[in-house]
Amino acid sequence: MSLQAVGAEAAIAQTSGLPPHVTGNRREPDEMLAAIDELPGKDEPSLWAGDEMTKVVDLLEANGLVANGSHQGITTEFPYETNGGPAIAGGTSNLLTVTTEEPHPSFGSGLLMRLMLQEDPTGPAGPLGAMELNELEIQTGCNAHFIGSWCSNPSGGPQCS
Repeated sequence: MSLQAVGAEAAIAQTSGLPPHVTGNRREPDEMLAAIDELPGKDEPSLWAGDEMTKVVDLLEANGLVANGSHQGITTEFPYETNGGPAIAGGTSNLLTVTTEEPHPSFGSGLLMRLMLQEDPTGPAGPLGAMELNELEIQTGCNAHFIGSWCSNPSGGPQCS
């Protein structure tokens, strides 16, 4: 960054009445971010773990899907294309994994869900295809949260986590 640009940034901060750190990177994190350290249950076992996980496996299997799981997580396959079926039987499927055993680095225990697609439905695989899926999800107004995000998956199509 040039000195002129740095000077311009400081001038903008001074004329706007905002502290200089508001217009750029802070040297120290804002103290309100320490609230993350005080989240209740952060270091406790996930509240998502339990009998409901195995009930979901039963529900998936009752609907003809291959699924397995425990109190801590679920893995299931959704048939895809004309050769749709379980990968172990030579079929093509999209894989959903759900786990309570992989804590978030900042927020602690919870539930991590990953949907891994065989191929990119938007065209070319990779980061661009994943970004197109994110954009499509936002633009369709699908009445769902946008907490997760599509990203490229080194072993195949995109994944949503």
